[in-house]
Amino acid sequence: MSIRVYRIATTDHPTWASKTEYTYLDYVIPETPNGKCYECSDPGTSGTNEPSWNSTIDVTTIDGDTVGDPPVLVDPVTWTCRQLLSPNPLEVEIDTEGFGGYSLKDVWVRNEGAEFIVYGSHDGQNWRQIDELNTPQGERDNRHKGLQNAYRHIKVVVYSENESEIEIVAGEG
Repeated sequence: MSIRVYRIATTDHPTWASKTEYTYLDYVIPETPNGKCYECSDPGTSGTNEPSWNSTIDVTTIDGDTVGDPPVLVDPVTWTCRQLLSPNPLEVEIDTEGFGGYSLKDVWVRNEGAEFIVYGSHDGQNWRQIDELNTPQGERDNRHKGLQNAYRHIKVVVYSENESEIEIVAGEG
């Protein structure tokens, strides 16, 4: 028998799209994420090509197509740079009380190049760092097996602006 806890954190904002009508308070992220999101502060229609995003918080980027000579922007969108708040951080905790005090824990993590911190606690309030897990590059298995310890509570935390997944499994050793 085993118990398992799983969480995933993903960005809730869609990726910018060309020739799309955006309204006030729509949010997008660039096609190539830069750790920021962009809030539509003046509605309009996005251009054919993705704009060069300004990555300074609270500074705007104008997005749209031009027509005529001299060129004039037609129905542009104004985007205001904002800090991407989700999914940082992601935290998963498991409590083995009532499950026979299982001590063998497998931890599965996903987030390209991120560092996951593993904490242990006897009471769920006083935590001690017991390990650091780095996600492997490429297609390798990213399950860290046999994290044996005497802690009833295990918590895994990642601070990242990228999508993350954490699963902890406790079972009989």
